[in-house]
Amino acid sequence: MGTNDRPIGVTVLSFMAFAASPTLVVLMGGFFFTILTEDVLPSVRPDPVEFVMFWTFLALTAAAFLAIAWISFRAGLDLWKMANRGRRLASVSMVLLLLLGIVYFLIGEFWSTVAGSSICAVSVFFSVYLQLPSIRRRFEAASQESS
Repeated sequence: MGTNDRPIGVTVLSFMAFAASPTLVVLMGGFFFTILTEDVLPSVRPDPVEFVMFWTFLALTAAAFLAIAWISFRAGLDLWKMANRGRRLASVSMVLLLLLGIVYFLIGEFWSTVAGSSICAVSVFFSVYLQLPSIRRRFEAASQESS
């Protein structure tokens, strides 16, 4: 399938998904750097339960970041290949992104409101875009060609 067969919006969304994947890994690194450079790390001697809970939290956080990064990469790859799974993954991601945008919007500070509004706008735009009959037909046609 050539690039001419892929709608420009799907190409943009694919690049966004590809870009989100390493960005999530970098954000995870920044999160861990911030947490681990604080002077509030629990010690195993005074409170072993707090120590285990802290490291369990960090392990679960790392697993979540890496899982979302992998899903983002797969969505980008599937969108690039015009696989219907990529469209579904992107649609679900847009709903989650909308929720994040609403949270930012409700914080109420100027820049968080601007960021939240922008995130919500992108999310709604691509949610509607991916459900357009012409786009859905393109994905269905591409899946029939690859079968």
